[in-house]
Amino acid sequence: LGFESILEAFLWAACDVALGRWRRHVLAPSPMEVAAMEEQGPAGLSLIPLLTQHLSPSLNVLQGWLEPSLFERLLSKIFLVCIGTYVVKLSRGSWLQSLRGREVQIHYLSEEAVALCEYFAQLSQKPRGTSEEFCLWEPGRVLNVLHAVIILPSPTERSRRS
Repeated sequence: LGFESILEAFLWAACDVALGRWRRHVLAPSPMEVAAMEEQGPAGLSLIPLLTQHLSPSLNVLQGWLEPSLFERLLSKIFLVCIGTYVVKLSRGSWLQSLRGREVQIHYLSEEAVALCEYFAQLSQKPRGTSEEFCLWEPGRVLNVLHAVIILPSPTERSRRS
């Protein structure tokens, strides 16, 4: 029991270190990054290039250090933190404002969910369609979470209603 707890703490610490730069760039981009994203139009809204730029190098090192089963456990934790980061970014209400209409935003989120899940599926060493009950990085599951967040009013909308 003690070793398993230490291992869990190590995996969460590795997750935090690996995701630190990505979360910082997603949740608090510099003015230059914001301008560059806006310049790209809707393509600049995607968080996937930031994963490739800021997370992939750390994951490549960790994948080489950890045995496959530990890397899969780490990958699951990283994925959950990524989803949480998407939820925080969406709940702030400013991420997809340039996309007009809920249908357009939901369509964009479905593309983002697919891209996010493909990113993690490519890193995973588990073959797709294994006998497990479910896989975390299924686009439908991710889109359900993101859709639930986007249909809620943003904090600014809630304060206006009060």
